Amino acid sequence: MKKQTRAWVLRVEEDLYVLSLLELERAPNHAAVLCQQILGKLLKAIWWELGLTPPMTHDLIELWDTVNAQVRLEIDEVMLAVITPCGTTARYPKRLVSIEDATKAAVFCLDTAVKLKL
Repeated sequence: MKKQTRAWVLRVEEDLYVLSLLELERAPNHAAVLCQQILGKLLKAIWWELGLTPPMTHDLIELWDTVNAQVRLEIDEVMLAVITPCGTTARYPKRLVSIEDATKAAVFCLDTAVKLKL
């Protein structure tokens, strides 16, 4: 694993630990924001591992579209599209994330992290 990839993976591992400590019932918005961040970091780690410099974006679809053809992995792009806005909008009072949606995001996030095996 490349040095820059490893740096991103270490941040992902830290975020996954924090996600594991959250009680989704009490903090669904925080979980959703954290899931978006974890997925973004995972995708940027792939970019680095492929020798690419990722853009400064939080758009998970944009990050995935570029590396999709080079990675033998199926990722639910609908979930990426659903989770992308959580990185920004779920931090604000008008955008509330349900416990069900936070749970779906967390399961998807953990499943994707396992699949990527970085």
